[in-house]
Amino acid sequence: MSQEPRSAAAAHGIPITNRPACPRCLEPMVLKFTRNGLFWGCARYPECAGYLRAQANGQPIPFAPTPPELKPWRLAAHRVFDLLWCQAPEEERDKARDDAYRWLAQVLRCEPEAAHIGLCSRRQCLRILIACAIKLGARP
Repeated sequence: MSQEPRSAAAAHGIPITNRPACPRCLEPMVLKFTRNGLFWGCARYPECAGYLRAQANGQPIPFAPTPPELKPWRLAAHRVFDLLWCQAPEEERDKARDDAYRWLAQVLRCEPEAAHIGLCSRRQCLRILIACAIKLGARP
């Protein structure tokens, strides 16, 4: 299994010198490639679902646990945001999700790659909730 992450990374021209440890179980992680970019996933997946976001060069972005006071705000923002794309027909869902995240980047005034509700402050979550309510036709 240790050869797979190195060959996948090499196929994308990313040299891997150090594999980070999973923030949940401390096992080595595997660099994964998705249509949404790179991330490090636990080599023990699905037994462990630990992950770290990755920069374009494959370097891990350090894990920062969600402060307890932000968790309800982020969950609420994600629940409402997901309504923008989850109800699209199956064959259109990928495009709807991509469009929704581009829209979210505009709401947050950031690049699409940085539009992650899991990184939002309370104020940004509130902005997302209001913008989604307006977009969905509800009164904030």
